[in-house]
Amino acid sequence: GDASGGGGLFAGVPALSSIVREDFPSKSAYKKALKTRRRMMQKLARREEEKAEKAARSKANWEERKRRFEALGPEERAKFIEEKRARVEARVTTAEARKKRQREASVSGQNIVIDLEFGDVMQPGEMRSLVHQLSYCYASNRRSEHPCRLSFTGAQGAIGALVNKIPGIERWFVNKEEKSYLEVFGDRKKEDLVYLTADSDNVIEDFDPAKVYIIGGLVDRNRHKGICKKKADEQGIQTAQLPVRENIKLLSSTVLTVNQVLDIYLSFQECKDWEKALQKAIPTRKVVAENQAAEEDG
Repeated sequence: GDASGGGGLFAGVPALSSIVREDFPSKSAYKKALKTRRRMMQKLARREEEKAEKAARSKANWEERKRRFEALGPEERAKFIEEKRARVEARVTTAEARKKRQREASVSGQNIVIDLEFGDVMQPGEMRSLVHQLSYCYASNRRSEHPCRLSFTGAQGAIGALVNKIPGIERWFVNKEEKSYLEVFGDRKKEDLVYLTADSDNVIEDFDPAKVYIIGGLVDRNRHKGICKKKADEQGIQTAQLPVRENIKLLSSTVLTVNQVLDIYLSFQECKDWEKALQKAIPTRKVVAENQAAEEDG
């Protein structure tokens, strides 16, 4: 139908009457516009259907819980209420402890920087993907027993605009800066800065609390091979790579995402075992199975 182009469910979808053949350079372009509109409407309708199903499930679950509660005797009800109160208090205590760790780390934790100065070499979709990875980074750091002092530097231009749109980012325990890490840590010696890149000849054995470790905020490194090392070399900054090859065997095409690199750091801080940290942080689909690795080595 043509019930679109206004408010409601199909808000944002162009009205069918607004897509006219004369506005398009070719018949195929006109058909493509119609097809795009049809897909948009199908997607929105599917989303609305899923939303209704979720609401129905939620209501059914609530009614079932209510029925079970009303079937309980006085003592059982009192026990149920007390257990629920204890669960709520435990969640509050856990959340407060987590915030305390985050506050302490934001002042005196290990400095881990995500360098966002690569916006000019990424496509819009790649920048959006990077922003999702930043959200995963924050979530992992927030959950960690040993969080780091996380910084996003070079957050300006298109990538900066996307970062600023992340819901709730103003409440994050993150040092977000438009300036580069060289300016943010201008009071530190260059020897204190270490750029983490798989192209480095130096393999890291442990993290030095006095150092500032930098992760390149870049999606599709295969297209920009060596760009982080080249940047660090030009700036006179040390580079290092994580001991990935020394501990596990990855598929040849594997490129670690920004959040996976941070997850490796956080996991290592917890267990101090590189193999365990790498296995925990890297999805199994990226790791060559042990028997396959043995066959290849043999």
